[in-house]
This record gives sequence, structure tokens and C-alpha cells, in this order.
Amino acid sequence: PGYDEICKLYQILLKAPMIFLATMDPKVGPSILRAILALVEREEVDINRADTMYDDVDYGVEVDDDLQWGRYDYDKEDERPAEEKIWYDWLFDESAVIAHWFQQIGLCRSVVLNDLKKLSQESGEAKRETESPTRLRDFFDEYPVLFVGYRALFALLPSASRIVESAHGIVRHQYDPQAPAEFLNDKLRYKMGIGHDMTEVRRKLVRAIRAESVGDGAGKKKTAAKDADRKETVQMSGEQLEDLQRKYSSLDLTSLPLSIQAKMKIGVINKASATVVEDELKRERKDLSDAVRERRSQSRPEKRMDEF
Repeated sequence: PGYDEICKLYQILLKAPMIFLATMDPKVGPSILRAILALVEREEVDINRADTMYDDVDYGVEVDDDLQWGRYDYDKEDERPAEEKIWYDWLFDESAVIAHWFQQIGLCRSVVLNDLKKLSQESGEAKRETESPTRLRDFFDEYPVLFVGYRALFALLPSASRIVESAHGIVRHQYDPQAPAEFLNDKLRYKMGIGHDMTEVRRKLVRAIRAESVGDGAGKKKTAAKDADRKETVQMSGEQLEDLQRKYSSLDLTSLPLSIQAKMKIGVINKASATVVEDELKRERKDLSDAVRERRSQSRPEKRMDEF
């Protein structure tokens, strides 16, 4: 079961758009690309159209019309090589998504067409060293335009940077391998609640400032209040953190009675809050089921037990 769960976590890496990065692999990359090409054509996308409508500058790359694609289209599926068929079958249900990302990445543009054709021709023995410590550099040397296209999407996206930074922040400020997962979860939930309350106070300040200047900004489009978009709110965030630090100083907490300290634990607070909500939901479900049971009893005629 544990192995299956790990496989589920990694499945997203073998779906679009991440699967396009796998085409850079020196051993299985060309097979994956040929499977992608077959699926893209299945969605009626012309891989030879070589769009130039977004090419505002001359990249100095001329399309080689004599350069042919590697074989990816077969009359019978039995003819498809096993190393391509496994990827073709895996991605078959997502052919529409594959075709979308093929165009989204820009692989239908003329500037990248030559590199795609050359990569699709790789087969058999890998053209690049499979155990090379500089595999990305090797790929760039062979297919520079395709590499730049991948980098523009996957390496420079803000979301990718945010994911890495978020993970780094969790490791530094939240994750403790020696602490139970339940405690870490309670700690995170408590921090999120405090953070929401603090940002809402700053948003109210922004709304108040806007209300005072409503006469000057009449007719302007309303936007959501930001909690850190000006000097006042940034200063307020620092003051809030200082107040929070003084409020929860270790010296003050240790001076409290032990019975109160036990009730102040994060897990106890969160469980108490969660119990209140759960009890309310249970009461609502019970009232609903009682009402349904009453309607059913009213709509069904009584039966004499001696008939059974």
C-alpha cells in the first residue's frame, strides 16, 4: 500500500505538462516525444504548420524542409515499438491536454521545428551519454532552441519559484522531523488563524483610508483591499508581530498555573474548536434525518403485521 501511495504522488510528474521535460532524457526522451507527436496529431494539430505569427524578431533559424520527422505514425498499433507504446498508452486518455500544452509551450513555432525533428529521429543507442553529470548541458548543446523553450516555461515560471520558496520556508520554520505530524498540523492551523486575523485588521485600515478619499476617487474601479500594499500596513504588520511576541513570551507562559498551561496547548485549542463545528454538523444531520423519517412515515400507509 505504501508503494502504491508513493506512485500516486509521482504520477503528476508523468502527465502534461511535466511529461515534456522527460523528452530531455537521453535514453527514453525520444520515445516519449514520438508518442507525444502521435497523440498531438490524433487531436488534429498540424505539427508542421510552423507558426510565425508571434515571431516579431529574426532568430536566424531557417526551417529545414528536407529534415524529416522520426517515425511516430503507424497503421497498426502492433507495429509501434514497445518503448514508445508504453508512453502512448499511458498518455492516451490525456491526448487533448497533451495537444494543448504542445501549443502552449510553443513547439508548433517555426524556430523550434528543426530541433524537434532531430530529437524525434534519435533511436536505438542514445546520442547523448546517459550517465553524464551534465545531461542538461548536453541537451542544450544538441537542441539549444528547444532547451530555451522548455526553460522559458518551466524554469522561469513564478509559480515554480514560489513552490520551492514555500517548501524552504516550511522546512525552516514549520517542519520538525522529531515532532508528531498531528502536532505540526495543529501548529500550522493555529498560525494560519492568527495570520488571517492580523491581515484582516490591516485590510480594514485600507478600507477606511479608501472611504475617506471616496470623493477624490469617484468612478474608479474597485479592487480588493491589500494587507501590505502601502507604508502604513507594512509598519502595522511589524507592530502586530511585536505585540504577538510580547503576548506569548515564554516567561509569562511559565508563570501560569499548570492546569491553565495544559488548556493552552495548540492541539487542545484546535480540537475544541473543531469539536464545536462537528457537533453543530451532527445536530444538523440528525434534524435532517428525523425530518426525512417523519415524511416517509406520513407518506407510507400502515401495514398490519399479521399479514406477514
